Amino acid sequence: MKLTAKQTQAYKLALYSDKNIILFGGAIRGGKTYCLLLTFISLASKYKNSRWVIIRESLPTLQKTTLVTFNELLKQGLDEHIKDFNRSTNTVTFKNDSQIIFMSESYDQDKELNRFRGLECNGFGLEEVNELREETFNKCIERSGSWLHAGQIKPLIFSTCNPTNGWVKDLFYNRWVENNLPGKWSYIPSLISDNTYLPQSYIDSLKENMTPQDYRKFVEGDWNIYK
Repeated sequence: MKLTAKQTQAYKLALYSDKNIILFGGAIRGGKTYCLLLTFISLASKYKNSRWVIIRESLPTLQKTTLVTFNELLKQGLDEHIKDFNRSTNTVTFKNDSQIIFMSESYDQDKELNRFRGLECNGFGLEEVNELREETFNKCIERSGSWLHAGQIKPLIFSTCNPTNGWVKDLFYNRWVENNLPGKWSYIPSLISDNTYLPQSYIDSLKENMTPQDYRKFVEGDWNIYK
C-alpha cells in the first residue's frame, strides 16, 4: 500500500523507534486515519497476542468514520490477517490472537472514565484527539503497556488531530514549536499538500468554497487562527 512521505515517517516512528507518544496531523485530508489504522494493523500482525485500543469521541462518529476506513483497508487485502471481526463489540481478532478493540470515549455518559478500569492493552490509537478530553489522554498513558501477554512491546499512544485551541495545542504543538517536547514524544505535521493522492478538483473546491478562516485552519494547518 502506498503511503505519503509523512505517513511513512509516522508509521516508522510507531513501529521501529523508541517514541511512544506520537501526534500526527494538524489539517484535513493528510491521510491521518489511514495511517493510524495501518499502523495498528501492522502492530497487531507483528506482535502475537498483543492488544490495541482505538478510540473516537462517540460511537456514531466511530461507526461513520474510523470503521468505514478500516473496512476499506480490509478490502485492500489486509483481511488476510483477520480471524474474526465481532461487530457487536467492535473487536477485531487476528490470526495470531492479537486484537484491535474500537471504543468510544462517550465522556458525557462516563465522566469518571469507568470504561478504562481494568482495561489492559499495549497501546492506544486516539482518533481526532482534539475532540477527546485531556483526562482521557492521561488515562491512556496510565493503561498503555499494561497488557503483559505479548512480550516486550513499548507502550504506544498514536494520535491524530486537526488544529485546536485547547489542551492538545498546549501539550503538543506549542512545545513542538519551542523544540521542547519530551524526548519520547513526537509531532509530525501533515497537510493536504502532503497527500499526493487527492484529486486536484477536490483541492480546488476547498480553496474556492471554504471560508478563509476555515481554510487557514483546516487546510493550511494554522494552529493560531483564533489568536
